Amino acid sequence: MSERLVRIEELAVGYTPDLPDQKPILWEDGRGVLFIDKTLQPMPGQIPLLSVGVPVNAICSTGDLVFLGTKTSVLTYSLTSAELVDVTSENDKSTGDWSFQPFGKWMLAVHGGKLWIWKPEDLNEFILDAQGEPTEVKNPAYWPHKTLQEVTNFTARGYTPRFLLKCKNFLIAVCDDSILWCDDDNPESWTPEESNMAGDLFIRDIQGSLVGGVATDNFCLICTTKDVVRVDYISRPYIFSYKKLYEGAGIWNAKSICVLNRSIFGFGPNGIWVSDGSGISYIDTEKVGSTINEKLDLNRTDGCFCGAWGILQHVFFFVPIISEDNNEVLCFG
Repeated sequence: MSERLVRIEELAVGYTPDLPDQKPILWEDGRGVLFIDKTLQPMPGQIPLLSVGVPVNAICSTGDLVFLGTKTSVLTYSLTSAELVDVTSENDKSTGDWSFQPFGKWMLAVHGGKLWIWKPEDLNEFILDAQGEPTEVKNPAYWPHKTLQEVTNFTARGYTPRFLLKCKNFLIAVCDDSILWCDDDNPESWTPEESNMAGDLFIRDIQGSLVGGVATDNFCLICTTKDVVRVDYISRPYIFSYKKLYEGAGIWNAKSICVLNRSIFGFGPNGIWVSDGSGISYIDTEKVGSTINEKLDLNRTDGCFCGAWGILQHVFFFVPIISEDNNEVLCFG
């Protein structure tokens, strides 16, 4: 065991890491020990391997690359070479949070009201002919760009995307009051045509803009601060349909909704709720609900957050509270 391991009587409840495996990945899954109920339990541990120097607001992986979004840039971290590379487009001058969704080895991203795409770069990949010989046509799955590029077919639709979801084999771009989905085998094709499966839906009768959502195998829940809308995959010819699932419940922001074991948890102005897709139930008890109502800093609701920890089968809710230094947060699990 590591020399950092302390005596049990000195740490009746808590966690201490063992020596981690030395591998060049973004974080290390090490052996650890959890002290709980006067017993020892094995527990994965993590230690940081690198710092990007600025806050990261989104993270997603595809292949051996991990994509890290900051306010003004996107960085990729290679799990095999441990290299950190800036792949921000020189045409992206915007600031704000990112939303990522992988498509095979490609990565789609929303930032600054535009849709961006990244593909592996390889100048020597060409389309093969019927005999399996390379032609002079470059393979569109690879391209000569080192950075993210704007998806011009989406821009031409005239919509401003807020975040991305993925349901079945479709990428879904959620806008203020609409959703758009690409062709099922081409995330650069967003204009509906007879030859593809791209489409769009206007979400009627919602109160405010769509701010966040999650996707399961067959449906998505997308939310305003006051509404929960269910979007279902229904196959051809319409692909997706929607219905308002609940009025009066919503979420504070894109980071205050998550999924664990097919249950969807949301944290909004009217409390903490859970849904299986057929309805919602509030789960904050009287004491928790009153504590949140009394202490929540309404000027910092963009800091409300809920996240699932699959190892412990827990969902944690973080609540910014009113304090002198505007830096205190309550956590409920």
